[in-house]
Amino acid sequence: MVRVLKSGGVFAVLEPKKGWAGGWRVNRELKDRLEDFGLENISFKSFTISYPRKREIFLIAGVKAAKID
Repeated sequence: MVRVLKSGGVFAVLEPKKGWAGGWRVNRELKDRLEDFGLENISFKSFTISYPRKREIFLIAGVKAAKID
């Protein structure tokens, strides 16, 4: 997903708090990997949603770094 973003583009994904079917582990290692892919200003925001059932999720977001030539 990061590869197809333009410089300055926003990457955002919702991820369950508890991994499922190979889900991501939301931790420092994930942040490091996203930085390796070219994202900056990475944030993890935890919140509860109630549809279709109540559960905890993360909003994972970052901005694609500008290319340096």
